[in-house]
Amino acid sequence: MRGAFPYEDMDVFKVAVDAARRVRHLQFPRGCSALRDQAVRSSQSVVLNIAEGRLRTGQARRHHYEIAQGSAGELSAVFYLIDCADGPVIQELCRRVSVMLRKLAA
Repeated sequence: MRGAFPYEDMDVFKVAVDAARRVRHLQFPRGCSALRDQAVRSSQSVVLNIAEGRLRTGQARRHHYEIAQGSAGELSAVFYLIDCADGPVIQELCRRVSVMLRKLAA
């Protein structure tokens, strides 16, 4: 069944949602609450900018995809700063999102 919104059928949206859900459920090390907040915010930014971008056209669409790509990079960088078993998995999801967004924004 197709989604009510066009972004619901996009692979990049689905991968971004997967990453965001994983981040939300992670246990971050003690003393890293600011990094956890930043990771949650950046993961949400990826999902929301993909959704909004898909509903726009032209330069506005490209702009939202570029913001989402930047947020994916930010999210990935968080896991260079902490030890987390799921960090490499989330980083790989971020890389996949970034590659797909780069193609969409071109």
